[in-house]
Amino acid sequence: MILIINDHSKIEGGASKVAITQAKDFLKENKSVIFFSAYETNCFNDIKNNTNFIHETFFWKDNIFFSFFNMLFNISAFMKLRNILNKHQITNIYVHSWSKKLSPSIFLALKNNFFHMFLHDYFLSCPNGGLYNFQKKEHCHLRPLSISCVTSNCDKRNYLHKVFRVIRQFIYKLCISGSNTEYIFLSERQKNIINLSGPVLLNKIETVDISERYDFEFNNDILFLGRLDPEKGIAAFLDLDISKKHIINVVGDGMLKSDLSSKSHVSMKGWLDFNDAMIEAKKNRFAIFTSVWHEVDPLTPWELMAAGMPILTSDNNLFGQELKRIFPELVFSFDDVSGIESKINQLNNDKFFKELSYRIYEFSRSEITKRNSNWKKFIKNENLY
Repeated sequence: MILIINDHSKIEGGASKVAITQAKDFLKENKSVIFFSAYETNCFNDIKNNTNFIHETFFWKDNIFFSFFNMLFNISAFMKLRNILNKHQITNIYVHSWSKKLSPSIFLALKNNFFHMFLHDYFLSCPNGGLYNFQKKEHCHLRPLSISCVTSNCDKRNYLHKVFRVIRQFIYKLCISGSNTEYIFLSERQKNIINLSGPVLLNKIETVDISERYDFEFNNDILFLGRLDPEKGIAAFLDLDISKKHIINVVGDGMLKSDLSSKSHVSMKGWLDFNDAMIEAKKNRFAIFTSVWHEVDPLTPWELMAAGMPILTSDNNLFGQELKRIFPELVFSFDDVSGIESKINQLNNDKFFKELSYRIYEFSRSEITKRNSNWKKFIKNENLY
């Protein structure tokens, strides 16, 4: 029996999508799976009747008082997970996202068990999970949990929230201390930043079923697809004068939704599932990926590039740094406004755009085939060796 642990049981971002994909792919190999998460409605409708699948949940209530204590140490999650481990014969355990609802308590429950931990972020060491100072809008190079780190007002909300995160980080350190864990990195660059040992497994990329690229050159609008949170950089891009000359179609949801909705050049599409998002994408010329933190291996850019869509991306994130080696014409710096304008003007040139789109299509389909092949081997063997 395989146990997969994740905050959510529906897609709320990249980590949840990877965790859910992993569960479904194990089931395709006729492996038995337990998925442990917070209780959420309308999830796993397509596999809930599979006799090899069990969805175990714990109680969660969305109010400030309840959330504050349970995000520090969720007793309900701890008790339920310990019960699962005692009740079932578990052969492999995979942990994905834990910081939103599960809390550090799961690591105390897992204390005597070997488990694999996917590193979708930097909560392994950083209290805010991003190695990023949201107040200064720059990467953070302070040693996590040092005096300088603890006293730094780096949180996206306020310093009081930072104090909460620091307390949770100390609890996490206590709970995971002495655990037998294999960390799974999502890129070599992330592994170099964290500086720990462990295998690298690139995310599986879902693609639309097409045999040729889309003709994006006939469109004019720009697409943003993702969470509407400060670290995604979308607000900074929309404030640029060059962006105001285009319609920006925004697919997603998050804390910046109301602020972005007020901008005249922004058309809000809400949160869409994969198929509807790809339909919306076909109406745009190119997409922007403006993430400003060390985002590891985002799914969205690859999903769009598989259809031949160019992705204009910031060099602040790891995807942009990697893409710069192959497509430097698509990578910009927020410090270079004239450079951003130049790249957008290039993408408005039909001849340049079409040639670039074909190159992107061929490159991305080849890369996705390789990474999905490695993912398939991982699913079949349940490990990376």
